[in-house]
Amino acid sequence: MEANPRFRFLYVVWVFFEVFLFGGLLFGWGSLVFVLKEHGVYSHLCDNTNDTSPMGNTTVTTITTLFNQTQDGGPSKSSSCAARDKMLSLVFTIASLMNCAGSAVMGQINFKFGTRVTRLCAFFVFLTGGLLTSFTTEDRSWIIFPGMSLLSIGGISLLMTNAQFSMLFTKGSSTVIGVVCGAFDGSAGIMIILKARSAVRTGVKLQWTMLFLTGLHLLTLINTFFFLPRNFISKSKSMEVVLGTDMTTLDSAASKDAKAPVKREEVNLPSVRSCILSSMYLLHVTWFCIVQLRFYYFLSSLNSWLTDILTEKDVSYFTNVSTYTLMCGLLSTLLVGTLYDFFKRIFRALCLTGFSLSSFKILCNDSTTKPLTTKERTKEHFLEHPQVDCTLHLFVTGSRSRLRRELMPAVIPLALTALLGVGLSVLVLFREQNLLYLTFILVTLFRSFLYGMGTSFLGAMFPSEYFGILYGLMLILGGIFSLVQYGLFSWGDAAGFTTVNYFLLILVSMALIHPLYQWLVCRRAEFEWISNHQDDRK
Repeated sequence: MEANPRFRFLYVVWVFFEVFLFGGLLFGWGSLVFVLKEHGVYSHLCDNTNDTSPMGNTTVTTITTLFNQTQDGGPSKSSSCAARDKMLSLVFTIASLMNCAGSAVMGQINFKFGTRVTRLCAFFVFLTGGLLTSFTTEDRSWIIFPGMSLLSIGGISLLMTNAQFSMLFTKGSSTVIGVVCGAFDGSAGIMIILKARSAVRTGVKLQWTMLFLTGLHLLTLINTFFFLPRNFISKSKSMEVVLGTDMTTLDSAASKDAKAPVKREEVNLPSVRSCILSSMYLLHVTWFCIVQLRFYYFLSSLNSWLTDILTEKDVSYFTNVSTYTLMCGLLSTLLVGTLYDFFKRIFRALCLTGFSLSSFKILCNDSTTKPLTTKERTKEHFLEHPQVDCTLHLFVTGSRSRLRRELMPAVIPLALTALLGVGLSVLVLFREQNLLYLTFILVTLFRSFLYGMGTSFLGAMFPSEYFGILYGLMLILGGIFSLVQYGLFSWGDAAGFTTVNYFLLILVSMALIHPLYQWLVCRRAEFEWISNHQDDRK
């Protein structure tokens, strides 16, 4: 069964609720960990003896004296305990790793076997994860490890398979993707409902709420068998974008026959190896690993950090505030896409219709072809579109080289992402309750820019044929690097969160190297165009 374009808006509504309900449950960890503590998960790691763990400038003395006691005089199950906090942080660390690695594995299954097989695999993975999480108790605490890992894999697979619905829209396809990604961000809000219904005071067990959510997941089979095709949604011919095609070829073809298509098979793309080993890709992966680590560490340490600076009553309130704010990712994700498109319009204006083949080869440092001569570089790589007067464009942006017009729209959002990470690292250094609202707003914007630009940059700068490989490799490396967060949590437990946040402030500042390098590349390309243009005049 093929997806019917006439029902595309209905599909988007369905996909929104599907991804919202089940996609990004992992990012509601701050609410879930609160419930797990209340239900005594890993409470056997805590005792009534002194537990000296410096947190910032304070010291956690004993569990019974740090927080309010229960009515029978024993320690509250939701009290702070360094050993339990470390174990729960490890749960999130492993789940976040599986979220990245699992998406790469599901991507390969999707590529080889199609959409339906992928979604059926994801269905059973999510179902197993939901059942394991449902039956996590004080006596079976270890089940939360595979439970959360499988839930994260099943959720990210829904996002991956539903993104293709954007192919049904000739206009606004990027907006559709933004809506789906925003639903994925807002999925953290489901954990607030789970937290409210599973609280000890309500008398409802975590088991029943998770079983209900797992049962609700059966609705995804409707999309699997009735909305989505067995394989893939094909892009209409009117929407085909010929990436990596020489602009001079397109111009000459357009002048002869405006309707004559350029065959993709004729395009000699750079090797995927040259793209992976290019400085641009390596810097982008490094940038992604650093900023994602900053985001993951904030989520994994949120409950312990709030417990350190607030009373137990306020911890529950601000945990809800953080999750509600993350739900606003629906709006902030659209902002990222709109901002990136805005800079594209500014720097490209009317002078550019695509990325030239030589641009791809320069970005990927491809050595499989002969170096371009001065005249060829001027004609093929830096040549202005012959049918458009670019005087106004040059006056507005000062861009003469095509490479600058392609790279500069990404430089500012990449730098802004790193600066948001720096701002987050600065705010968490202050132990002021009023600043928490600003911190949560900042982390929501930070997350949207992180994943929005992480994906968009690869799609814009490298051939579309290699996107799956490059994106999957980036996710795997980012997931492996995210394991560092557990070491950071242990370091924070020993030396205090303030020390770790100072370290992360320095580390995230290094992420600015990536946009700075791209700006230097643009600057060099501009000077090279001027030099080559002067040589031609001579």
